[in-house]
Amino acid sequence: MRLAWITDPHFNFLPPFGAHAFGQYVAKETECDAVVLTGDIAESKSLEQASKGFADGLGKHVYFVLGNHDYYGGSIEGTRIIARRLSGNLRWLHSAGAVQLNQETALVGHEGWYDAQYGDPMGSRVWMSDFDLIEDLRGLTRQELVIKLFYLGREAAQEARIVLAEALAHYSKILMATHYPPFHDACWHEGSISNKEWLPWFTCKAMGDMLLASAEEHLDRQILVLCGHSHGPGKVDILPNLKVWTGGAQYGAPEIAHVFDF
Repeated sequence: MRLAWITDPHFNFLPPFGAHAFGQYVAKETECDAVVLTGDIAESKSLEQASKGFADGLGKHVYFVLGNHDYYGGSIEGTRIIARRLSGNLRWLHSAGAVQLNQETALVGHEGWYDAQYGDPMGSRVWMSDFDLIEDLRGLTRQELVIKLFYLGREAAQEARIVLAEALAHYSKILMATHYPPFHDACWHEGSISNKEWLPWFTCKAMGDMLLASAEEHLDRQILVLCGHSHGPGKVDILPNLKVWTGGAQYGAPEIAHVFDF
């Protein structure tokens, strides 16, 4: 089983048919059996077309989670309805359960959400485009945003715990796909860890806390987390059995982050 990992391709920055062409490139370059996408595929109105274009060009199964850009121009629930109804070679990991890669390895995923628990959210001068372009966040004050994001992150971690527990019960190795770095040590940008101004909007501490607890409860299991969002590549070992890889990305130039052989 060969699995290619891609994060933050932002297909909406490519010319028409760009997603399809990139799918063809990935298929030829990697000879993979499937691809996992860790979010920021396109934007809400272009998500379906871009996802289908990539999957058609690839000709293989595509397992994906959403990122913040995927909600641009839409609502959280409305965009998730689009993701849920994608079919054929496309499977949204949020609702797919544990996907067996081989007898000892499973792929699970949940996009998570940055939850403003790391860094200094109230003192940060960063104003994310998300706050204007995602319907659920538009018009909120900074304090209201921090509260909203906290609950989105907590909800994501609670949902992810269920599918991760299922996988840990049956597999010794878990590949966990998410969009937001779940630990501040995994929030890489230009070779360094993001500072307190950016950390609130680029990490999901609730997801990290859940992963840490799950790894500590299953010391005989190995968990590798794949994430993106910060566009900076980096790797960190949180525990001997819990590792996080953050993939790099550039707007308008999608790339293959890694190819796994199982």
